[in-house]
Amino acid sequence: MVQPAGHDKRGKAKWLALVPFVVALLVIVAGSLMFVVASAEPSSTGASASTNWDRFYAAHVGTAYRFLGASLVLGVALSVASGLVSGLLVKPDAPEWNAASLRYTKCLGVAIILLSAFGLPGYAMLKNFTPLNTVSAWAWLIVMALILATFGLFAWSQDFQSADWYRGSDWQVFRRCLTALGIVVLVVGSGAKVPSLEHPTPQLVVCYAAMCVLGVIVTAVSFGQNLKAQVEVRAGDGKRDEAATEYLLARLTTLGLEQQRDVSPGLPSKALGALVNSDLSATPAGQLVGTIAHVVFAVRPGLTWRLAVAFVDDGRLAMTLSRNGRLADVDVFGRQDVELARIDRADPDAVDRARAQLLTGAGAFILHHLSLVYPKSRAGLGGATKWRSTTLQVIASSKSLTSGGEKPLQMLRLATNMDPRNANARYEYLRALIKQRPGSRYAADLATRLDELRDEIIPEDPAAEVTLQYQRLAPQILYRSAFTWLAIATHHAHEHGSDPAPDLARAMASIDTFNQRYPAGETTEDEAVEPLRRYIANLKLCVEAFDGEPPRRQPDTVNVASPSLAYNYACFEAQALNNRPAKTREAALTRLFRDLAFAMSTETVKDMARRDLCFRDLREDPRFVILTSPPPPQDFLGLPPFASFAAPLAKACLTTPSLVEAATRRPEQRADLATFLKVPTATVDRMAGIAGIGAVHQDLADAKMLYLLQHTGIESFSNLRMAVVQNRIDFLVRLRQLAEPAGLTDLPGLVAPAQWLRAVIDRPIAVDEPSSTGPEHWLLA
Repeated sequence: MVQPAGHDKRGKAKWLALVPFVVALLVIVAGSLMFVVASAEPSSTGASASTNWDRFYAAHVGTAYRFLGASLVLGVALSVASGLVSGLLVKPDAPEWNAASLRYTKCLGVAIILLSAFGLPGYAMLKNFTPLNTVSAWAWLIVMALILATFGLFAWSQDFQSADWYRGSDWQVFRRCLTALGIVVLVVGSGAKVPSLEHPTPQLVVCYAAMCVLGVIVTAVSFGQNLKAQVEVRAGDGKRDEAATEYLLARLTTLGLEQQRDVSPGLPSKALGALVNSDLSATPAGQLVGTIAHVVFAVRPGLTWRLAVAFVDDGRLAMTLSRNGRLADVDVFGRQDVELARIDRADPDAVDRARAQLLTGAGAFILHHLSLVYPKSRAGLGGATKWRSTTLQVIASSKSLTSGGEKPLQMLRLATNMDPRNANARYEYLRALIKQRPGSRYAADLATRLDELRDEIIPEDPAAEVTLQYQRLAPQILYRSAFTWLAIATHHAHEHGSDPAPDLARAMASIDTFNQRYPAGETTEDEAVEPLRRYIANLKLCVEAFDGEPPRRQPDTVNVASPSLAYNYACFEAQALNNRPAKTREAALTRLFRDLAFAMSTETVKDMARRDLCFRDLREDPRFVILTSPPPPQDFLGLPPFASFAAPLAKACLTTPSLVEAATRRPEQRADLATFLKVPTATVDRMAGIAGIGAVHQDLADAKMLYLLQHTGIESFSNLRMAVVQNRIDFLVRLRQLAEPAGLTDLPGLVAPAQWLRAVIDRPIAVDEPSSTGPEHWLLA
């Protein structure tokens, strides 16, 4: 299929070629009328307009009503005829013409329809000229020459690439149009030689009929290529399913924009297809209105595609696609055919999710068929040729379309096997494998395959454009390649002590390619490119931080709005920490923990940070520990180890530090509590130590204050008193450093600590006080 005019460097030549093409077609229409009006003389019945208003109203207003009514009826009849014959002139798999040719042909068809609709009533009612004999035969030779010129100009404007272009699908449709046009002109031309048509009036009728046929054909061919689709979904009982219809309409415009299973930067901002809301419609609800809509859809030119979907049951779907009333394709989609999990019918959410998966398949079904006809619909499909492969890839990558029963990696593997040309499925499959084995010896092999896919879809020449179907994927794969190689370099350097230079060079190759194709400051249609620029810039900083003093972050990266981007900046600071001079190290740590505090919003991210090799040297830092731990509790019983026994402790009325401290002062009391809770005595000793801290002063009884002390390794009064006595100023500084990333700087015990510090110093240590059994890391050591 040829590209739309203006799409490449030869677009200007195509536009210039279309100018004489349109002029020639207009001259043909004018020439057809010329044979009957060139020698016309004013009719004797024509009268001038009267200046008297009453006579004007009586003579002309009524005539105008009849004229407009007749014109409207003729226009509607010709439009309906055009809609009915679209299926005969445009095959279901006929590709779309280039945009310029199609636009001008539509204008020409509408102009002929309007001229035909107003021409006949105007002549019949006004008689403003008298038909005479046609002009000489040389006028017909001029018209035929114009037809041949039009033939050549159109062929040139289509820019065919192969020697047998005249056999292609593009040409087949227009050849029918030209053939019909030639027949019309020949019929009109030969009319003058037919005995029964030798008089001027029959010749005028033949000319008018030929012009009507020409208008119907041109309109049918041009509007029959429209990208307008109507969707209807029916339940198993045959009734229209309103909710499913609306969902399918939404899927057609948003397929591929689902929330992915993991947080990934630069999520695509464009759907797999290029459909917009104006391209789609649904059959109205109601039996009468729906029937009328079906009739209008069948006869109105320009409403071309219709998708009828029917649920056989919750696991199977039947789909019928037609174009201009002719069957384009029919298929059945079953969940078990693509290894989706069995439906738990006792769970309503599982049933609804299964139906959503089936409708996602219906959306992929129509998008793939439209991509065979309309080049712009191929954008985002990534070269996929089988709609089931695209369906599996979308479901496996979507958070809302999968549950515990589905296996995303298995679905991506099947999608890739089903259609190896589906670059989207291959990319998601490689990404899932790399995420599954980040530190294995296979990671580099998988990253190499990722680079091979990158080189396959992105031309080596920066000036060459990425193919339309890969433009959505290109920026993502460049980022993912750079990120993966940087992670491999970090793993090799930290875990094996090997030289990371080769891996860093591969990461820089993808970074440089991204910066060449999407330079800073240049606007792009893909909204996902702009946030990716920041991620790429941060990856470049991380690569440069491996050798020598790391570069400084740009001012606009200090206050970031994205938690994911803040996490990446924290990785850069951690990577560069060892290469920074001592005087700037503390400031870098401050930036690092500030970014992490902004990014640590979910347990998934906290778990990822605990395992991330970027933070390998910070895992014992109490500030990192507190950021990657559960949030501070709201009450005393929310602290570990009380949280596991909150219910029995509350039943025993042990809900505050003072009450627990009073119930655990003596060894026999602690033994009784251990028996009551069915836990070892050591667990109760730990509870008693923490409660003893809270019983000293009301500021220390705050659960959040105890939370901070726990993360410094202090879980008994003896350890707290030792820390205060040794260096209370250093102790407070470190407590406030811990409180900042946790958002606890406004605690009364940190704002005004003098009273509880005095209480700790003045209170002696009890002889039988339990010792600390808290975490091994000790802040003041």
